[in-house]
Amino acid sequence: MAKNLIFSFDDMGSKKDTATRAVVRYFARAGSHIVQGDISPSIKRSSGVSHREMVLTFADSQVVTFSIKQSGDIFK
Repeated sequence: MAKNLIFSFDDMGSKKDTATRAVVRYFARAGSHIVQGDISPSIKRSSGVSHREMVLTFADSQVVTFSIKQSGDIFK
């Protein structure tokens, strides 16, 4: 069973961000390989919540976008 992932909002995209690396590992173990991962440097606001977007592109060309709140959990 996987533990809860809490992202470090300020460290997202840096070498210190262990949660982002863990997401890539979880998908790889499930057989879905990520070929590109981008993290938006800008902070966006939606429904009264500030967040950053993480976009993951898989080998089969599927794209998943996570919106991560400042508290470190996934907003949508």
